[in-house]
Amino acid sequence: MKAILVTKEQALKIFEMRYDGFTYEKIGEEFGVSKQCVEQFLINTIRGTRCFSKYTHYKNLIEWMMLNGFSPTSFAKHIGMTPYILRDRLKEGSAFSQKELIKICKRTGFSLDELVEGENDD
Repeated sequence: MKAILVTKEQALKIFEMRYDGFTYEKIGEEFGVSKQCVEQFLINTIRGTRCFSKYTHYKNLIEWMMLNGFSPTSFAKHIGMTPYILRDRLKEGSAFSQKELIKICKRTGFSLDELVEGENDD
């Protein structure tokens, strides 16, 4: 199943609609996806919130992955990186290689500045 790619505002609307009692089917109609896709988005986002809590670096990337239903493992595979390396970068703040940064920016639509925003703050 393909992940839903959403903005922060769209993700909030999906959660608000569900909280307000809308069915997965009605939410899916609003966003042009199946009810199964909506259900998986909600499940993966909630599950992802727990699984991402241990990561302290590259917060924009982590937020993007959560909003778009990617686990670190699935995102790593999507950009041709081993899950271990991606988890290490997110947890320890190890620097991504230039090639890795380019792949991540292309996939997420982030500029390099957006991706590393806050990484040098103390």
